[in-house]
Amino acid sequence: MRYFAGIAGSIICAICIAGNSFGDDIKGRIEEIDAKSAIVTVGGIKIATQNGRVENEIGQLIFVKDLAVGDFIAADGYFGNPGEFDSYKLSRDYPGHDELTARIKSIDQENNKISIRGVLVSYGKDLKIEDEDGIPTNLERLPNGSYVECRGKWTGPLQFFVNKIRRE
Repeated sequence: MRYFAGIAGSIICAICIAGNSFGDDIKGRIEEIDAKSAIVTVGGIKIATQNGRVENEIGQLIFVKDLAVGDFIAADGYFGNPGEFDSYKLSRDYPGHDELTARIKSIDQENNKISIRGVLVSYGKDLKIEDEDGIPTNLERLPNGSYVECRGKWTGPLQFFVNKIRRE
């Protein structure tokens, strides 16, 4: 009987994970470091790390205390409250483009603004939008709740200017 209960629990867990298979991602330069609390800030978002562990550019284990303001990082995890991010993987990375990957809360086309997990994302007339297959599309095809990858630049606390959106 325990065997079947264990299998049922595993199946339910797998279904829950599959239902929320997308994590959120943040990429950008570190603005602040609180090594004691193992928190780094990017784009005004406080990113909490697990046990202060971080991978360096070649996958070696380092700690938050080994990071510096201005380092480029990639964080995989989930948004909690606005401005808070729980990272299950934090990596110091080679400099690249800033990125925000999460679900759209709302789109305001009149003011060229998108709300994504507490971040105000603005865009210009040159915005490129692609669907899951890389085919050009438009904002009307990105309903609230769409999971998207935004490439652009952090412009202030909880503010991001996007050049390209790709639906995931």
